[in-house]
Amino acid sequence: MFAGGWAPVRDSAKDALRTVNLLKAIGFSQYVPANGAVYPQTDFGKGLRALAAIIKGDAGLEAAHLTSADGTRTPTRGRRRGRCTP
Repeated sequence: MFAGGWAPVRDSAKDALRTVNLLKAIGFSQYVPANGAVYPQTDFGKGLRALAAIIKGDAGLEAAHLTSADGTRTPTRGRRRGRCTP
């Protein structure tokens, strides 16, 4: 499909299609949280649930980033004594 394309565009298109196919295989709607986990019905909670489904789906996730409604990275991160704390 992209065999004769310009290499940077071709490679990006192939990566995008592989990602779409991988995400289709995750089965987000069938994901059942483990150990009684309950995710809030907020955008952030839905993002956490989606990340959990990706992790449980063994998609090879190496890093993830979510932003909450107030712009913080996670609800437990913040500045304390002049440095970012985990």
